[in-house]
Amino acid sequence: MSELLLVELILASGALSIQVPRMRRMARQGKLRLFVDPDSAPQVIRLGTRFAMVYSVRLANIGGVGLNGCRVLLESMEYWNGADWQVHPGFGLSVPLSFHALGAKSRLALAPGAFSNDVPLVLAFRDEERMRIATPLQISSGILLEYPAGRYRVTVRARANGRPEPTVTTAFEVDFDGAWDTTQIREASSSSAIV
Repeated sequence: MSELLLVELILASGALSIQVPRMRRMARQGKLRLFVDPDSAPQVIRLGTRFAMVYSVRLANIGGVGLNGCRVLLESMEYWNGADWQVHPGFGLSVPLSFHALGAKSRLALAPGAFSNDVPLVLAFRDEERMRIATPLQISSGILLEYPAGRYRVTVRARANGRPEPTVTTAFEVDFDGAWDTTQIREASSSSAIV
């Protein structure tokens, strides 16, 4: 159907006053997307005397306007018990993520069509079979941040300043077999994620 014919049908139905302003408003809004970048390789970092591999996701502004104050939170964590997903009992609060492996920047401005640098999600340590959520929070925060080998599903929420506030929630599956260099992250099916 041509665009001209579609506009004529909208005019004939009397819905022009509703349809056109909504389309204009949507074109001026920012829209966020969280995803696993297949071209992004894990990074090796040094934390004191320890080495870790950082596994990340990325944030994109796929809307028509720039977004300020973009921030990312890990909202929930589940584990696979062999039969179904269970809410992890050691994870009770949202945990801030940063746009840098060492937590240097927690908010970001994104131009239309721009992608963030990597948003670190988890760290896997070379010298022990533990995975850590990549957050600027310290272990002493009272939130369980380190986990043994297993299969996890984490729900991540990104939002930006604005009215309405652009928000996206995406679930990722993290397969951590205990080795620091073989962790896998992929987008989970959105229908079964806890939000």
